Amino acid sequence: MPSFTSSFDRAPNTARLREVAMAALLAALMLTGIEAWLRLMGGQTSFPLSTDRWVANLEEALSHDDPHTTVLLGASRIRSSFDSATFFGRFPDRPLFYLATSGESPLALITFLAEKTTFSGNVIVALSAPSLEAGQEHTQRFIVERFTKEWNLDKRLNHRIGDLVTGSLVVRQEYYSLANLSKSLADDDLPMVPYWRRHGANGESSYDFSRVPNPLQGAQRPLTQALVVDKEAWERNLDGLLRDVRTLHRRGATVALVRFPTSSVLRANERLTWPRTDYWDRMAKAEGAIALHFEDYESLRRFELPDMSHVDRVEKPRFTSALLDLLESNGMTWRAD
Repeated sequence: MPSFTSSFDRAPNTARLREVAMAALLAALMLTGIEAWLRLMGGQTSFPLSTDRWVANLEEALSHDDPHTTVLLGASRIRSSFDSATFFGRFPDRPLFYLATSGESPLALITFLAEKTTFSGNVIVALSAPSLEAGQEHTQRFIVERFTKEWNLDKRLNHRIGDLVTGSLVVRQEYYSLANLSKSLADDDLPMVPYWRRHGANGESSYDFSRVPNPLQGAQRPLTQALVVDKEAWERNLDGLLRDVRTLHRRGATVALVRFPTSSVLRANERLTWPRTDYWDRMAKAEGAIALHFEDYESLRRFELPDMSHVDRVEKPRFTSALLDLLESNGMTWRAD
């Protein structure tokens, strides 16, 4: 009887294992087919802009003893407009780290660098008047929280292993997730290959607007009157910015506050709500800071912005070269003393 019972119990388990193995095989074949199709169509790998990527970059930046170590703070404008290849073409041995998220103010990271670290390298900050709006001092705090409270060897290894996989598979790009592909097929709308937006392992982005049928789709309309600004909160954040830049400067860091280009309706709306003399010009007075506003330099004004806010990937090298020229002429250095 025990022998009969044991054999009876094993049969369903064996069948179940066969089903699982067959499902795994079919899934592997499907993924292989999708991967092959994407590569044939010109698909490229792209890395997710995850919290762990920014935390890993922050950790590495703080570990460098090169006095010319450079960190890029801000959001998508600096992440997609600053070309690392152009930078390393000029300064091949200087460490460079992207700490720019999407649509968020860098105030929390500036405060962290000033108050909680001994960083004394180069800090290039993409900043605008709205960066100091109420609540913006918190938006990148999640990076600081992750780094100071949760980052450990296990998370570091998981991040690196994940990158090894992601760097090998086009299908790991966020746009080509199985959910997106399934939706595209259901809608009879095959996904764009290659996709117009791509992210590197270093956190840099590249925008190919030639692949976007209408970059201005959904763009904002002209304002008829200025938006309401919480001026008390803005003043408070301005005081914090001036304090943090002063702290970094006195420690030996070189800080550049850069107003990246915007155009058309977006720029007109910005002027209406954020008059330069009331906002940017006061930010630019930060002690020891290099302050560059794109409107003051023809070399930064001349670029077409397909979506009124970002530089196309084709223009990235020229834009970065122009920005580096201005930064160097204003005192930021990457050359040996």
